[in-house]
Amino acid sequence: MSPTVAARSLWTTPPPTPSRAAHSPVMAIEVLPEQLHALAAVLDGASVRAAQAGTAVDPAAVGGPLGAAVTGFAETVSTAGGALAGELSWLGGAVAATADSWLHLDGSLLPAHGAGVPA
Repeated sequence: MSPTVAARSLWTTPPPTPSRAAHSPVMAIEVLPEQLHALAAVLDGASVRAAQAGTAVDPAAVGGPLGAAVTGFAETVSTAGGALAGELSWLGGAVAATADSWLHLDGSLLPAHGAGVPA
């Protein structure tokens, strides 16, 4: 028993044990590389839309007492849109690279054309 567990346990109670709920069940997720490439394309499109968010608000159109607040808001939206665009672009590239990796792995596991698997 580790000193940490012993320090938290009373001598009248058994030491705590990890619960089964703390572990995820074993599972397999099947995703075709074509689906991953489609997801990467959607993420790239979302990246372009997020980058455009900074140009959606024209701070010059608002003057007077609200002008400074609208300018600050437009700068914040532009910064957030640029950050989101960068993250979506990175994620799209990672998803596409994963699909390409799976296709390469699948191709390396297949026997050469015309060559059979030994019996």
